[in-house]
Amino acid sequence: QLNQLKTYGKYYVPTYNITYNLAEQVTLSNTDTFAYEGYEYTTTISVAESYKISSVTVLMNGEDITSTVYTDGTITIPSVTGNIEIVVVAEEMARYNIAYNLTEVTLSNTQEIIIENQSYTTTITPNENYKLTNVSVLMNNEDVTSNVYNSETNIIAIPNVIGNVEITVVAEDGTSEEKYISLEVNSANVDSEVYGKVIINDEVID
Repeated sequence: QLNQLKTYGKYYVPTYNITYNLAEQVTLSNTDTFAYEGYEYTTTISVAESYKISSVTVLMNGEDITSTVYTDGTITIPSVTGNIEIVVVAEEMARYNIAYNLTEVTLSNTQEIIIENQSYTTTITPNENYKLTNVSVLMNNEDVTSNVYNSETNIIAIPNVIGNVEITVVAEDGTSEEKYISLEVNSANVDSEVYGKVIINDEVID
């Protein structure tokens, strides 16, 4: 039914009701309760942190027009021709665990819980005199290491977390023993044999 009439000289423009059925976590940028016939109506949907839009339904004249007027969080009706009803349902985003298996390293970020679709970034620092020998990142039990780990910067960056994450980083002692051999030979020959000594890491070997 017509809500009221807007007068333009001798012309009357009818208006239509707009009703809302919104989840508690949902807000709209435009909550006008009526719209003029033939005019555009638009509103943008926002949800509280850690929630996401579950479903959106837009009815006009009792007909479902959602597929033609709703895109990416915005409802745009180019020309209002009847009463409008907007229904928006939200649901809490999933929370995922991040587990760590670390050997002789530290990470810049060791958060243990993350919300679905949030990004995660951490920088790996081996302990002094240690070097990285293994980095593994699993998400949803799938190995994603090659997609999220940069071996040049030692940064793990997951743009959208969509499951439980397990990070394994191993470093080993980087001060590997380097031996050098020094052979000292006496200049004098006795019975055609060369006399001298072998030194390994400053230790004389008999």
